[in-house]
Amino acid sequence: MNQSTKNVLVCDYVHSDLLTGLERMGFHVVYAPEIQNREVHQWLHGMTGIIVNTRTPVRGPLMELCPTLKFIGRLGVGLDIIDTDEAQKRGISVINTPGANANAVAEHMVGMLLALFRKLPSADRTVREGNWLREQHRGREIGGLTIGVIGFGNTGSAFAGKFANWLTQIVAYDKYKTHYADQLRFVEEATLQRVIEASDIISLHVPLTEETEGMVNSAFLRACKKGVVILNGSRGKVVNTQALIDALQSGQVSGACLDVLENEKLATYSEKEKVQFTTLLSMENVVFSPHIAGWTTASKANIAHQILIGISEVYDIKRARQ
Repeated sequence: MNQSTKNVLVCDYVHSDLLTGLERMGFHVVYAPEIQNREVHQWLHGMTGIIVNTRTPVRGPLMELCPTLKFIGRLGVGLDIIDTDEAQKRGISVINTPGANANAVAEHMVGMLLALFRKLPSADRTVREGNWLREQHRGREIGGLTIGVIGFGNTGSAFAGKFANWLTQIVAYDKYKTHYADQLRFVEEATLQRVIEASDIISLHVPLTEETEGMVNSAFLRACKKGVVILNGSRGKVVNTQALIDALQSGQVSGACLDVLENEKLATYSEKEKVQFTTLLSMENVVFSPHIAGWTTASKANIAHQILIGISEVYDIKRARQ
């Protein structure tokens, strides 16, 4: 790798605007969207920057291999895959894209909720099998229910905003903010206890931290209304899988929409994890998607543009405008 050139390793599929923008800034782009983690160690030498997504963690040992590294771009929001403390020690800038996929996540979680309440996965499957079963698929309505939102950042507020005219009550909790619902007058700022106790539906929009890991555990679910519905479009480890299964089996939780899992690498499952996953798969009142809530064409472009802005700020490079 030419040490006099600014080189960037891009480790996932990205919008073409990002690749073009990097080249216009004078970077040599190594585009490797299918790269495996073991290969990242080999390819990183001499890089000025690396751009990653969830499947490519960047920890201290990886940074140690590349003393030329100046920035890490995160295609998304969550920084749990990056050792930010180590990056700061080494003077490496970390760039993420808060808000770029907020609308995508909000729309997706509303869609999952509707799919659950109207039994759409089963309805679609049975029609394809040649069966026209109406009464079996009589569903529920969201209107008149109380929806709790835990975490009122970009995605939490976007999700709440989708219910402005749905005749629902929205109660929200964010430990680190005040007056966060001022722009959404139909949202009640509440304590965590009130959200847990009052909500028919609880949607999780928190980052994965030591504080939030395992937050939704047996005690949390026991404190909820009987029949609560849990939506998780944040991080899988926020929810304790076995506690959720137990609550679904007892009826304490009446349904779940899961875009994320504690372990999303299905091929690596232990026997315990295989049993848990098989149990969840057998439940018609659980709707899954493979961590794609923020995965849209529009969010892909938004993320690209935010990454470019972040890099330009790091280097004080003014982006070429079209």
